[in-house]
Amino acid sequence: FLSGDNINYDDPGREDFKWNNNILGFEWLQVYDVPLYSRLGLSFSGFNGKINPNGTNIRPRENNVTDVNFSFDLTNVFESKDELGAGFNFKALSTKLYLKNNQGIPTDIDEFGGSFTIYGKYKFLRFETFGADIGTRYNLTGVSKNGGGIPEPRISLTYRPFPYIALKGAWGIYMQEVSTISDENEVINLFEPWVITPEYLDPATAIHYVIGTEVNLSELSTIEIEGYYKVVHNLPIVNQNKIFSFDPDLISGRGESYGWEFSYKYITPVLSILSSYTLSWAYRSVGDYLYYPRYDSRNGVNISAAYEIGSGWQASAVWSFNTGLPFTPLEGYYDKFNPNDLGVGWYSDENFKPFLILGDRNIKRLPNYHRLDLSISKSLQLGFLNLGIDVSVINVYNRENIFYFKRETGERVNMLPILPTATVRIKL
Repeated sequence: FLSGDNINYDDPGREDFKWNNNILGFEWLQVYDVPLYSRLGLSFSGFNGKINPNGTNIRPRENNVTDVNFSFDLTNVFESKDELGAGFNFKALSTKLYLKNNQGIPTDIDEFGGSFTIYGKYKFLRFETFGADIGTRYNLTGVSKNGGGIPEPRISLTYRPFPYIALKGAWGIYMQEVSTISDENEVINLFEPWVITPEYLDPATAIHYVIGTEVNLSELSTIEIEGYYKVVHNLPIVNQNKIFSFDPDLISGRGESYGWEFSYKYITPVLSILSSYTLSWAYRSVGDYLYYPRYDSRNGVNISAAYEIGSGWQASAVWSFNTGLPFTPLEGYYDKFNPNDLGVGWYSDENFKPFLILGDRNIKRLPNYHRLDLSISKSLQLGFLNLGIDVSVINVYNRENIFYFKRETGERVNMLPILPTATVRIKL
């Protein structure tokens, strides 16, 4: 997979964006004579993203990530239907990040590391009314300096008191040595940089708790209700109070999220309907300062339907709704003294530039978002070619969903208007 994007404006008052992704992967599945099979995987990925602020108040940013990953798994299936799995993973990772904080102080992080992880799990599938998936990962060495020697136990349980009802629960500890670093004060963030946790911080660790139930109303329809709670410790966050070069670029914070998800499925050979409603809360904290992260949306609804017309034709519709995401409001400007030419008097207009004064972090909410997409597709076989034709209309009723407000002018920038598209896919 190779992709690249350049967003360049002729207007020097607008920032330019550039990023590319390069991914190459290989996987080999082997089934042996006994109920034993293996999977070998090898992958390489590279990412580069850059923001050129030009004459705007946007701060420059550049991020480079290179990842090489090798893994090998073995799984054995017993006559009782139980499964035993084990494997190892090796990863070599390099990340580079350059950005500036609110005070204009640069952050320049260049990290490289390698990890070796072993893991195993056992699935109890022999019983009709009870199932369990128990496993753990253990990091012999970590990508980050403090990532080695940390176990990650996980367990998932399912119990069916009746054939049509399933009670579910799960718990697990998950470590993440690579994190996205974003400035919560930015209005728009087209890409979020990744960075290895520096050696003066412990890697982020999340603890997940999940409970739920699944009720089969009939052979065609199912209702699921799931509740979750997640807490993240040692969450790397950009140090907005960095003043001197010896101040840390990142500091540890804490994250918390919880909520409920309700879903309904109705599936027949010709018609499928999937719907869900999510009620969720998310918070971040640094010291005593608590705020909403930029992805916190209180309510979300998704409804999708697909109908098999026949003769390879399929029609589908997707409608989605989300309450507004948080953003940091603008309170005003002031002229910041920033001399570029010592030969010019301090009173010269050339030595003063407008500087933004921001309100409390993510205290305001954007308007609600909703959109309807329709599509119709046709599949056909032409000799050894598998041909697919798809015609879609995005944002059918031309909803003006806000993307962001320009802080320099207050102008509202919307997302895509109604957009018809056509796609042709060929598989050999």
